[in-house]
Amino acid sequence: MKSCVINGATSISRLLTVGVIGSLLLAGVVIAQTANWLLDNALKDYMAASLQDESRGLLRAIKRGPNGLMLDSKSIDPAYDRPLSGRYFVVTINERQWRSRSLWDEQLAPANSAELTDDLVDGPNNQRLLWLGANYRRFGEPIEVLVAVDYSPILHDIRDIRYLLLAIGILVLGLLALLQQFLVRRSLRPLEIARQQVEQLRNGTITSLNDAVPEELAPLVREINRLLHDTQQQLHRSRTALGDLSHTLKTPLAVLLNLTERDSIRGDPSLREAMKTQIEHMRQRITREMAHARTAGTHRPENFFDIDTDLPLLLESLRRAHRQKVAITSDVSLQGRIPWEREDVLELLGNLLDNACKWGREEIRLTMQRVNGTLVIQVADDGPGIPEGELQRAVQRGERLDESVVGHGLGLAIVADKVDAYKGTLRFTSNEQGGLTVRIDLPWH
Repeated sequence: MKSCVINGATSISRLLTVGVIGSLLLAGVVIAQTANWLLDNALKDYMAASLQDESRGLLRAIKRGPNGLMLDSKSIDPAYDRPLSGRYFVVTINERQWRSRSLWDEQLAPANSAELTDDLVDGPNNQRLLWLGANYRRFGEPIEVLVAVDYSPILHDIRDIRYLLLAIGILVLGLLALLQQFLVRRSLRPLEIARQQVEQLRNGTITSLNDAVPEELAPLVREINRLLHDTQQQLHRSRTALGDLSHTLKTPLAVLLNLTERDSIRGDPSLREAMKTQIEHMRQRITREMAHARTAGTHRPENFFDIDTDLPLLLESLRRAHRQKVAITSDVSLQGRIPWEREDVLELLGNLLDNACKWGREEIRLTMQRVNGTLVIQVADDGPGIPEGELQRAVQRGERLDESVVGHGLGLAIVADKVDAYKGTLRFTSNEQGGLTVRIDLPWH
């Protein structure tokens, strides 16, 4: 798997490329070596057969002379007379020896067996000789014949052929690598399309994957669609259960609210008011969570937070709730919808701004912008702020910040939970006005 890796995993394309090129190189080396060996052996066999014919020709050139058997120089090939011509012979008859003039003053080892030998040996002028030695009998007398030919030109030709084959092999290997890359990318294109569809699923623009895919991907697409179907059914069952729970909770809340009208409770106005306040908070919480549950998991564009519509309404509601105690200014460089549930964003921004309004003196500043794939939200107030020691402890804890910092209530704990749910970060700093700046970074892919 970015080894050849993509996002920490092995790259299929590069893995296939390395595998194919490695296999082709191995096959090319084996084929080249085998072809070279076969060619070399074939040429040696051919030359050995030719030398055998020459050996027999030399045998036929042996005549009777006045002093016994002799070699008739007029019956041999003129090439044997040219010095260092590359063709040589040594004929031995009863310890008398005839050498070709081509040897000049060089020596040629005599045959040491009655069998043909095709091993290369060193020859005159740095030549590499292919030689054949044989023992014969002619006119009843033993005769040793050794013939040799320079094999160096053939070795040079074989080397040139090897280089030519190497160049052709590299060219073919390059073309095959390009073809393999094209085929791999074309073959993996359906995976890229499937990835884009999964992204669309996450954004809520489609509800299932297109099953018009190659047969290799069809089982995967079917299983994903089945998983989506099962998930939707589970969400439906969960919403039904939450609805039942809501009705179940509303009844005891109504009973508790009626209890506040009893004389024993009415006689204690502070207790009665405290109970009614807590009951109302519970009712509002249940209503809010039920509204969230009805839209959670759908992830459709119509359920996304609309900056142009939802943000002005939220700011106006806060201004009314706090009766224009402080001015709320916004610097938002975004438009349209952002890909998060409307209820989640409303709850996050609402608690942030509500907390700032409680502690701000004159002005609350809200900024929202997208920076390098991240949604950056900042809320700054001009209130008393948080002491540096408490601020550091708040940052380290990261949750239930209302318990670590006196004066900042439950709203920040809810904000921390939402930020954690969206895998973001939450930071607190002191600003130039001495108040608190809350910054939230949410990944936006």
